[in-house]
Formats: sequence, C-alpha cells, structure tokens
Amino acid sequence: MKNKYWNEEEIEILGKMWGRSSISNIAKKLDRTENSVKVKGQRLFGSKSEYVGLYTGADLARAIGVDNKMINYYLKKGLKYRKSGRLNLIKIEDFWKFAKEHKALIKFYKIEKNIIPNEPQWVKEIRNNQNKYNKPNKYKKWTNYQDILLINMVRKGLSTKEIAKELQRTEYAVKSRRKILNLKYILDLENEKVTI
Repeated sequence: MKNKYWNEEEIEILGKMWGRSSISNIAKKLDRTENSVKVKGQRLFGSKSEYVGLYTGADLARAIGVDNKMINYYLKKGLKYRKSGRLNLIKIEDFWKFAKEHKALIKFYKIEKNIIPNEPQWVKEIRNNQNKYNKPNKYKKWTNYQDILLINMVRKGLSTKEIAKELQRTEYAVKSRRKILNLKYILDLENEKVTI
C-alpha cells in the first residue's frame, strides 16, 4: 500500500461512505490506510461531521468568528446539540433556528457569507444592517474631521450613545476621546470658536 493513486471509483465510494461509516471501515473497503482515507476525505469533503450537516462546537466557533466559550454560552441559552464523546455536535438547522430566536446574541457581520450551508435570507438582511450601523470602528485612529464632528455633536448636546452610533465608534471610545480633547473645558467656553 505505498502511495497508491486514487481512482474515480475509489473517490466515489469514499464520497458515499464519508460521514456514514467509520474511517477504519472505509479503509478496509478501499484497501487503504486509515490515515490515507482520513486525509483524502477531509480534503475532498471537509470534516465528517460537517459533511453530514453537523458542526462541532469548535468548527462552529471558527465559522461564526467567536471563541469556544461563546458557543458554550449559546448551548446554555438553548442551542440544541448532542454529545458524541467529548464533542458537542450541532445540526446546521438547529443553529439557524437558534440564531433566528436569539438575533441579539450573534454578530452576523462576522459570519462570512454562506460559510455555513443553507443560510436563510433573513441572515443576509441582518448582516447588511449590522455592517452599516452596528460594526464599530475598532482600534482605528481618530481623524481631525472626526474630532471636529465630535466637538460639534457635544456642543449640540447629543448623548455619548448617540455620538457613538453616528461616528460608528464604541461609547468607551467616544468618552476617551472627549477626555483627550478636553471637551469639558471646551463646553465651558460656549461662545468661543474651537480650532484644531
């Protein structure tokens, strides 16, 4: 069994058995090593669990851009799963059902389009809205123009929350920038012009 090339018939058999039979059974059927079957199957079809419509907690975390702790939080909040050894296996349709019921918990703009199969239409709409309005400008430098906008908004009496939404920044970033610009002092000088 040294470096045998895969023919079309073997690949077809592998495709039919992948996700339904154990790797050792597939290896026996094809007269190949278990490692050879595992590597070829993963290259062609992805992980066995994904192939049959199941994601492990770690696979789902990677797909939606969160860590494993967040997946565990989703499980506690009601995301259906089944145990397989040490793994939590999650059906794709169960994830989408959970996501629809708990839209506030999930940052859809972090989920790459169609990375999880059977993506519903409502996800695309929410992703577009979150991209436009909810995605903050994380770790980006403030421009002079944004500083001027911030100063003008503070003068108009807008709340920190309103300013954050308008500038697509976090509330913390707005508060920090107000301190840096010493806007409390500027507010005391109501009638004077501000120059930067």
